[in-house]
Amino acid sequence: MPQVGEKGIKRKWPKRRLSLMIALLLGSLILQLGEPSPVVRATTFDIPDGNITALKMALSTPGGSHIINLAPGGTYTLTTVDNGFSNGLPLINRTITINGNGATITVPRWSERLSLDFSGLAAEI
Repeated sequence: MPQVGEKGIKRKWPKRRLSLMIALLLGSLILQLGEPSPVVRATTFDIPDGNITALKMALSTPGGSHIINLAPGGTYTLTTVDNGFSNGLPLINRTITINGNGATITVPRWSERLSLDFSGLAAEI
């Protein structure tokens, strides 16, 4: 039964009811926030000298921001079209870091259809 005090009626909440109210409030908060986003970590790729396959794989790997380390003083020669256009590397649609370490990416003179084109991409390189 409620108790009457100087400032009006005071109600005592049973512990069970208070625990239920807290549980309901926390439950509604969790529903409003939804599931937490998965954490996407950067992956570091160390590309051996001349290994174009590994370089293309690293550039094509989905996920967060990646770090690509080219071999110090290495040479990477592009000989095939990668994306159906004339570009020798995959299109990049995310932020990546390429540590060149003095390496060179080249296109042979005999390849008229092949180029290194980074224009028009929505990527931050």
